Amino acid sequence: MFQILLLVVILVLLPLAYAGVAFAPWLPTRRRDLDRIWDLADLKSGEVFYDLGCGDGRVTLAAGKKLNVKAIGVEAAWPLYLLGKIRERRAGGPNTLIKYGDLYKEDLAKADVVYVFGRPKTLTRKLKPKLKKEMKKGSRVISYAFPIAGLKNTNKTKQRKGELPLFLYKF
Repeated sequence: MFQILLLVVILVLLPLAYAGVAFAPWLPTRRRDLDRIWDLADLKSGEVFYDLGCGDGRVTLAAGKKLNVKAIGVEAAWPLYLLGKIRERRAGGPNTLIKYGDLYKEDLAKADVVYVFGRPKTLTRKLKPKLKKEMKKGSRVISYAFPIAGLKNTNKTKQRKGELPLFLYKF
């Protein structure tokens, strides 16, 4: 019995640990921050929104439902992916898709807005080169909580006390 329990714990925790090291630990975006994110993203109907490291799919599903955009979430930790997929089937619509995969291998050429929450070093060292290579002219990137060093933040909104910062980058 102990071996089975240990195996289950390893099978669940190992993918979460890998995802935490590869990009960021799972910390859900605060629901109260969603409207700030939408205001900053300035998404238009029909645009394509990517949530890289989407976790349980909260942001992806909200974008697809509320903003009438094609919302794609990418998650590498299978326990979180399964949770997001269940949420997509229950509450998602035709505009939402939760994908299992490596965000570094996802083609972002069609993205109008990319939303990320990552560790500062990972954002700068690994994600920034990908963004510079793949983002089309006029596209935007929103980073939750941490800046992407070397990119010019164009966010002009004020941060209120108790709010996590949002960083907007335009390509």
